[in-house]
Amino acid sequence: MKKLKTLEEIRKCRIIMEKRKTKAQGITLIALVVTIVVLLILASVTIQMVFSDNGIIKRAQDAADAQKEAQDKDSLATMM
Repeated sequence: MKKLKTLEEIRKCRIIMEKRKTKAQGITLIALVVTIVVLLILASVTIQMVFSDNGIIKRAQDAADAQKEAQDKDSLATMM
């Protein structure tokens, strides 16, 4: 690495370092925005899978209803 001889060279070097620092902060902001967008997409897909007409909650309710009907039929068959 070469030695800095004048005060002017030191100032130029500081300006260059500050510009590099600013660019690095911009990249982290972009990464943050991309991360938020990905999380929003995942959340919307999950919500759709859970609450849609053929979602997890609907299938669980249908299974519970089918089990109740089977228990009722079984209890009627044992009574007779």
